[in-house]
Amino acid sequence: MSPAIRAVLVAAAILFVIFRVYQRVRGSIGRQPLRQTPLMVRALLLLLVAGAALVLSSPSLLQLLYAFGGAVIGAGIAAYAVSHTRIEQTNGRYFYIGHPYIGLGIVGLFLARLLFNLAMVYSELHSAAAQDRHAILARMESDPFTLGSLLLVASYYCVYSLGLLHRTRT
Repeated sequence: MSPAIRAVLVAAAILFVIFRVYQRVRGSIGRQPLRQTPLMVRALLLLLVAGAALVLSSPSLLQLLYAFGGAVIGAGIAAYAVSHTRIEQTNGRYFYIGHPYIGLGIVGLFLARLLFNLAMVYSELHSAAAQDRHAILARMESDPFTLGSLLLVASYYCVYSLGLLHRTRT
């Protein structure tokens, strides 16, 4: 692949991540429409992503412990957040107002871990010889903190989405 095409793909990926983070931050603040289908799709996709991350990483025992801990902590935070979310019904439509600090904290955790991983990979790849680059990438993939934080974020949004759906049905 030519360097120009690679640069365009990297720029497009960065812009996509920035756009999604902006949407996530905007969705964590203020009154939001509660649409059932997107919440169910989000919960299902996050379960699939978390499952794929666990299966594809072929985790060690330490990674499994971090993943389980992240999932439990994320689910606990989501349960707390759902209990502090206000749900309103106006003209037959549901809206919710979530706890802004919890949502922003989860987004911040995700961004911090992403930026940390990118900084570590960049600094190590920049100074490494070509044959060592594959070992560096493999080591970054097997980091238990990364898997744990991924499961924390995935379980938070999955449980939060399902909790909102449950609160509108009762």
